[in-house]
Amino acid sequence: LAVSLLLVAGLAAWNVGSVHSQDNRSLRWNRYDVTINNFDTSANRFDVTESYVLAIETGPFSFGFAEIPMDRLERITNVIVYQDGTPLNATCSGARGTFCATGIEDYSIRYYFRRPAESGDRVNIDIRYTVHGALRSYEDGDQLYWVAVPGDRAFPIMESIVRVELPHGVAPEVTASYPDTWRETISGSVIIWEAPGRLGANDSVEVRVQYPHNPVMEEPGWQAGYDRTVWYEENVQPIVSLVLIVLTLLAGIGGVLLVVTRYLSHGRDPSAVVVPEYLNEPPSDDPPGVIGVLLDERADMKDIMGTMMDLARRGHFVIEQTESGGVFGMFTSTDFIFHRADDATDDLLPYEETLMRGLFPRKRKETSLSDLRNKFYEHIGAIHEQMYRELVKRGYYTRSPQTTRNMWLFGGIGLLLLAGGAFWVGMMLTFISPFMWVPAFGIGLVGVAAMAASSAMPAKTPKGAQEAARWNAFRRYLSNIERYADLEQVT
Repeated sequence: LAVSLLLVAGLAAWNVGSVHSQDNRSLRWNRYDVTINNFDTSANRFDVTESYVLAIETGPFSFGFAEIPMDRLERITNVIVYQDGTPLNATCSGARGTFCATGIEDYSIRYYFRRPAESGDRVNIDIRYTVHGALRSYEDGDQLYWVAVPGDRAFPIMESIVRVELPHGVAPEVTASYPDTWRETISGSVIIWEAPGRLGANDSVEVRVQYPHNPVMEEPGWQAGYDRTVWYEENVQPIVSLVLIVLTLLAGIGGVLLVVTRYLSHGRDPSAVVVPEYLNEPPSDDPPGVIGVLLDERADMKDIMGTMMDLARRGHFVIEQTESGGVFGMFTSTDFIFHRADDATDDLLPYEETLMRGLFPRKRKETSLSDLRNKFYEHIGAIHEQMYRELVKRGYYTRSPQTTRNMWLFGGIGLLLLAGGAFWVGMMLTFISPFMWVPAFGIGLVGVAAMAASSAMPAKTPKGAQEAARWNAFRRYLSNIERYADLEQVT
């Protein structure tokens, strides 16, 4: 059970609020010593002195600051800052030779040097203050936990000593440093920890001292809540974290396996009954648009063009190529004119009717390709959708292939959005467990798998698989026509 008080010291240049990354100035702490003494255990009060010996390597520097979190204490009083043994004036004017102590959540102490510290200067700073309500009260022994040297620093520390002076006659019962590499010596009521060597910018130390319980000292107001938090972190949080990791694995691995299983059971086409290697004539009278979508499971412009040629073959319109303009036979422009042969639509499928309306709007008898260039695209979506419906109507699919793809694609996108929301919420709930955000990755993995598998999920019916196999056999014949038959016989 710990009380943590973090003191962060920083230095910056005159007229500059902070030291930026491109700033080449530097310094080091030749010494960074901390003394904790003048304990009044009945009143839950003690004094702290931070003593720095600053060696300016590349200046100038003009002020420094310390920030003390207030969540593990009740208040701070009697702040005094010394430079080279002389106290600075307590005022928030920002003038040289002054310091300002303010804050609610974090207690900030900002001090301004009497003159800018230049390269090669040595500056001695002492910060002294009284801390109230930072000791914890327990029947088996009161405790002090103290982060004496913070880890969030920009520059190194060459030497450091932390000294705790308990009241005369009070012997420490338990002492420790975190990390435990600091050398500890105890002499009566005085405990001293000495740094193992140079401390890097992220090296820190927290010291602990437990001493006999003083029943007169009242428990600080924050202690009960902190004790509950520590108990939760030590006893419940590991279980919650384990559950979250297990749920992530179940969601991620199980979800991906579910996608794979769904593909293997419903996404693959059924095996067709034995079909010859090739067929030398069309296996059915299905129109080109239906055949194209059946074979590649996608309605596209190739299927629309095939349908147009089939409609022209069946006599619904005539295509005429025209040329205009030009000089001496050069620079001519070519266009195609569509002449509607009749108004009969009895033999037209729904998507063919839509295509005809797109070619001949408002029942026109004649139109040109140039006239359709910026108009016909409005009908393409409807034509594709009706092609898919025609395949379902003929029993080749139980559901439109595009609908199946979209279900899996948008389902995967939805899972990714859910994962993003879960990650954001989890990051805000890390006080429950540092792994609160982890399940988002499992959800996101399933979403990626669903999106990746979406194009493979449409599956034909047994009838559709058989028909596709037969048309593939005919396509092989056309692709290898010289191999299968004499060209003259074919023609």
